[in-house]
Amino acid sequence: PQLPLLDRERIPSENSWVMAFHLARMYQGLGQNQTAASLFIELVPISFSSEDSDSALWYWLDITMKSIAATGTILDDLGEEDANALHAKRALEISALSQAAALWKSPSYFEDIVSEYMRRLLREGAWNDVVRLCALMSQKLTGTMRGPLLYISGRLFETGRANVDLALNSANLYYEMLLRDGGIEEHYRTLASWRLGIEPPLLANLPVLGTDFDLESAIAGLCQNSIDPPVDDGKLKDVLDFIGQSLDYGLETLASEQIAALSPYSTDSLLWLAMKFIQHDQYYPALRIGREALGRKSFDRQEIGYALVYPRAWPEHFGEITAPRGIAEPLAYAIVRSESLFNQRAVSRSGAMGLSQLLPSTAAETAKGLKMNQYALFDPRDNLTIGLTYYGYMLERFDRKPARAIAAYNAGPTRMAQWVRDWGNIEDDILIELYPIAEPRQYTKNITSAALCYGKMYYGISAKDMLDFIYGLKPLPKPTQESPVSTETTCTAPAAATTLPASLSLEPAPSSTPDTGDH
Repeated sequence: PQLPLLDRERIPSENSWVMAFHLARMYQGLGQNQTAASLFIELVPISFSSEDSDSALWYWLDITMKSIAATGTILDDLGEEDANALHAKRALEISALSQAAALWKSPSYFEDIVSEYMRRLLREGAWNDVVRLCALMSQKLTGTMRGPLLYISGRLFETGRANVDLALNSANLYYEMLLRDGGIEEHYRTLASWRLGIEPPLLANLPVLGTDFDLESAIAGLCQNSIDPPVDDGKLKDVLDFIGQSLDYGLETLASEQIAALSPYSTDSLLWLAMKFIQHDQYYPALRIGREALGRKSFDRQEIGYALVYPRAWPEHFGEITAPRGIAEPLAYAIVRSESLFNQRAVSRSGAMGLSQLLPSTAAETAKGLKMNQYALFDPRDNLTIGLTYYGYMLERFDRKPARAIAAYNAGPTRMAQWVRDWGNIEDDILIELYPIAEPRQYTKNITSAALCYGKMYYGISAKDMLDFIYGLKPLPKPTQESPVSTETTCTAPAAATTLPASLSLEPAPSSTPDTGDH
């Protein structure tokens, strides 16, 4: 239908604007997309808020991009898809994105459309068009979307896939731009540092501890008396005594619940409390205490804080399980930390249980292969044995390429096998951007970050070696032993400011029910 043009005279109030917006949605629901798109774009300049403007603009862009894609499909069906037609289609898509970028108020509102378009170009092997999209759009996007666009563009030049003639046509220039931009997601700054051959900002403040570092002894050495809480306040002492007694009687959950509000505790009390939790293998609440301590400007024992946040929990179990399966120990720690934050009683919304977040069905199948007739998924040793064995199966299935095995552990081997069939000839650091599901992309990023931290802190593995290994370029070199840092001080040491890596300070608060994949 031919509708009159909309202007402020016809849309004098916010209520009338909302009515016109829903009219456009009705046309869209009836399949009259062009009429709907015309209404949406006319509503943009006469909206009554930036949110309304972006809502109408998003629908216009979504309809327009799908219409252009459908035109390409029709040409394919008619056998008329040639280089010129393809170039014209891409020009229309880029033009629509550019028009929207000139009008949008909040770039984050449009990340889903831009992200999906970037992935479609990658899946189609349209390397130069990815770079053109980056050149045209990167400064109009949020850091979340700017990061992958800049990094992938650099990698496309580095691998020789892209040959478009632009002012910015050197891979290193893209990587340097990433490092200069503080708004970029830390994962891409880390990858850019890797390609430039320098240590990533993520690791700048991390201490080197070595595998001999004894966290419990380090904390005990800080306090004059490690038996009694280092507090004068009677009420606070009662709380700490209650937590300690709960642990002694096996009431770990009750004890953990008492640390929900950490602000009243002195740093000395927090460390004493962390020691008590570690003595009872309760690494999850100790990790929370480490976060709290690192966030305090007066805290000057970074090595203890980071050892709490990235603990070598149950080291004897990890060593026994990983070595015969050919699993890198720092990567195993990173997987378990990302799955459960070392909460052995964690249960996800999908029913995955314990440290490795195993679904009972997957656990049963894997345990059968291990001839484990009896097991308990809340028992650390049983859970780690089954979970890391399952990850070992994923390693073998996907040619011992860690990044692919990580994604398979999260999204399932069937999905990963399909993605390998579709795009397996692409380098693994680019491949993760093609996953059609967001969770395995973020999951792989989280584990990469944690593995880098474990590698540096305990195993003497450089960021370059760890990333070469994770993304399937080289085997992991043998870890080097580093001497533990000194712990000779007391609880009353002078204060100094602590700066957290961006990935740590932005990490969400731990949950007792982490969301996991289907394993």
